[in-house]
Amino acid sequence: MRFEKQNQTHPMTEHDQTILNPEILNTILEHGLEGLPDALSLLINHAMLIERNHHLQSTPYQRHDARTGYANGFKPRSLNTRIGTLDLLVPQTRDITPAFFPSALERGQRSERALTIAIAEPTAGR
Repeated sequence: MRFEKQNQTHPMTEHDQTILNPEILNTILEHGLEGLPDALSLLINHAMLIERNHHLQSTPYQRHDARTGYANGFKPRSLNTRIGTLDLLVPQTRDITPAFFPSALERGQRSERALTIAIAEPTAGR
């Protein structure tokens, strides 16, 4: 899924959401390659938050007519990969149809296969 910059005025702009979280870089800088599972977990968690905001057409605590539902916390989930187990926090929603589910994950899948497929799909047609 690719996100285009929207022309709407929001307190948190698209640019603010897509800036690389310094915590991800710090994890790699402090722990080297052993920090990759934690850094990848942070990156995927950040991407899922951005995707949820797009699904809701709003950022948390923002109220406007275009909002389609509400953020409703997180559900912990582990994903087994070759670099280690990723501890993810999957964003939840309420009062929205269709229900939100991150494109980086496949329902019921707890392995790297789902992540690999999700990453490969947008680039396969190029």
